[in-house]
Amino acid sequence: MQALQQGDASAQAQLEAIYAAKEATMDSLRQADPLLAKVFLPLMWRPFDPNQPGPYEDALAHFAGEYLKGEDLQDPAYDYVPSLSDNMPAFIQIVFRPGVPALRSEAALDDFLQRLRPQSRAHKNALASAVSTLDQMQQLSFVKYAEAYRDLYGPLSEQVGNYLEGRLAYYADQAQAEARLALGAVAPEIALPTPEGNTLRLSSLRGKVVLVDFWASWCGPCRRENPNVVRVYQRYKDQGFEILGVSLDRSREPWLKAIADDGLSWKHVSDLRFWQSEAAKTYNIASIPATVLLDREGRILAKNLRGAALEAKLAEIFGG
Repeated sequence: MQALQQGDASAQAQLEAIYAAKEATMDSLRQADPLLAKVFLPLMWRPFDPNQPGPYEDALAHFAGEYLKGEDLQDPAYDYVPSLSDNMPAFIQIVFRPGVPALRSEAALDDFLQRLRPQSRAHKNALASAVSTLDQMQQLSFVKYAEAYRDLYGPLSEQVGNYLEGRLAYYADQAQAEARLALGAVAPEIALPTPEGNTLRLSSLRGKVVLVDFWASWCGPCRRENPNVVRVYQRYKDQGFEILGVSLDRSREPWLKAIADDGLSWKHVSDLRFWQSEAAKTYNIASIPATVLLDREGRILAKNLRGAALEAKLAEIFGG
């Protein structure tokens, strides 16, 4: 143990020596060529050390606080430093990483952009890079910064204007879809053919707790999950639990065979349109298995529960 501790201390000392050497090099470069120093500065920040957090609560706070710390980004010279905008994708990917609340990520980006000279080339390029990266990451925060870019730097070229307006329309549709599928919202209607050829509506199941189960005969993970679903269905079906299996199959025969082979004795529907299924599009299904659990009024209780999580939720609802 003592040897390990000594090894850790030695490694830490070596890191400190490296950082000190980098800082000394940057100090010299600032004196010799200030503009060239600015090119390398975006790469000069220390990774977060949880053992020595300093004034920062976590890695995000550390990065936001240390990135170009102490540098005067109002300097007009930054208009001619492409590395500032070139490094924005890395900045965005760290600040908007999964699990970080959007408001916190946006606050970090706002703080950085406010350090840049308003209406400057540096600000315009950094904001444009942020907008592009947020779009690539499919972040809804794209809307805030795309609108800011449009308002600050319009009128825009036809190409840029068309891109922004098209993407803003897309994210508006996404936001509406998320609202439609939010917890507590009434689940959108599903009206599809049963194996017998009749049309079954999801709304006809009101009064029961319903699991809408998106699956397919060709989906290995779905088939492996089916025994768990069968078990909970048998346990709670007499207490007001129902399942609506929505298949993304393309052919009738394998769909019906999988129902029989896996003993899926609940209700089933499919339009046999694969990923173009109307229900899959309505519910923004991008992968299966996928589930939506509804209360007796048809409101969304939970999403993508399976295995132990599904069992626990049903036990909570039905009491054991």
